[in-house]
Amino acid sequence: MPELFHFFDEENESIYVARLVWRRRLLLGAHRGRLVVATPRRIAALRGKFYAIED
Repeated sequence: MPELFHFFDEENESIYVARLVWRRRLLLGAHRGRLVVATPRRIAALRGKFYAIED
């Protein structure tokens, strides 16, 4: 995982720059940064993908 990456927030359908701040095996923590301009087509392509979060 690179230090800087794009994060898709499916709830508000926005893409943000994120910075990796910690990693523990397969878990990671990140700080959300600035909003990235995205086309409706790009948002549609990201919508509905499967993401899992360990409880």
